[in-house]
Amino acid sequence: MTIAQTNELAPRKPLRLWPGVVAVGLQWLPLLILPIFAPDLAMFGLLGGAAGGLVVIVWWLFFSRAPWSERVGALVLMPVAVIATKRIVHASIENAGMGKMIFIFAIPVLSLALVAWAAASRRLSSGPRRVSMVATILLACGVFTLVRTGGITGNGVSDLHWRWTPTPEQRLLAQAGDEPLASARSAPAAPKPAPAAEMPDKRTAGQASDAPVPPAPAPAAAETPEKRVPAPAGNDPAARSTDLADVKVKTNAEWPGFRGPNRD
Repeated sequence: MTIAQTNELAPRKPLRLWPGVVAVGLQWLPLLILPIFAPDLAMFGLLGGAAGGLVVIVWWLFFSRAPWSERVGALVLMPVAVIATKRIVHASIENAGMGKMIFIFAIPVLSLALVAWAAASRRLSSGPRRVSMVATILLACGVFTLVRTGGITGNGVSDLHWRWTPTPEQRLLAQAGDEPLASARSAPAAPKPAPAAEMPDKRTAGQASDAPVPPAPAPAAAETPEKRVPAPAGNDPAARSTDLADVKVKTNAEWPGFRGPNRD
């Protein structure tokens, strides 16, 4: 029996899981607790998630007892899967954090997926273990295709929603599109046109045409103004007697520029 055959028959050492479980627990604790009880420190939760990912990598490479093909294969597959997923996520996830949001959030998600897979597949043979490892990493990256973000607060907390839910801009546009319909429903009805004037009855019209028309009033006669002739000067008794009486002289109205046939 050769040495290679002896190694194949030798039982494989079980995975050392507890360091990975502790590392993932400490990694997710600030991510879940700080945004609830200390929102101002939520940014430190993201930093703790990145630091926890480094601890998980050290455990997986040096203390997990996994075959080296699985150790190296997992560390190569995870960044490739994240880069490929970035092309199909929502635009808000792709561009958030200057395009780095998905890489930051993928560290704790993939760390949790790796430890969960190692615990669930520790009794499987090498073939099923490797296939399930690839499937687990791809599913963990696929989670980011189901969500979108409405932005990041000043504390570093991302406003995550399901991808298929409408964005605030879409809700605003939908509300603006419904406003003309609502105003049209509430608009008062147009006033009905006034009924046309009724035509008089033929008999009434005939009687009205046969009735005598009253004559038009005659124009008033023009009255000529009265002109007083001054009494002649002197001591004549006739003049004095005439001065006592008013002499009325009627004058005819003439055009100022017409002086009769002897005008030349």
